[in-house]
Amino acid sequence: MMRDYLKDPREIELKSMEIIEELLGGRTFPAGNEKIIKRVIHTTADFDFADITVISPGALQGAQKALSKGGCRIVADTQMIVSGVNKSILASLGGADRVLCRK
Repeated sequence: MMRDYLKDPREIELKSMEIIEELLGGRTFPAGNEKIIKRVIHTTADFDFADITVISPGALQGAQKALSKGGCRIVADTQMIVSGVNKSILASLGGADRVLCRK
């Protein structure tokens, strides 16, 4: 029996997020943190991050402000992280060329 698997990356991601939401069972997170926590769970496949992730007050606003000023760099320790950064969004904030990998 041949199954019809999802092949489109966007469809796969959407389905993954639906599964994560279902397994979180309607759990809520502080304002602004939900997307980040779900992305961490998606990336790691580890639901423990729903309980152990702490995002300091003002951290998200500070990161957005730093990125939008155009002088901030994103430094990752793996090329996979660099590949996962949305270059279109980063470019809209002042430069997609500011993400790099340093091992």
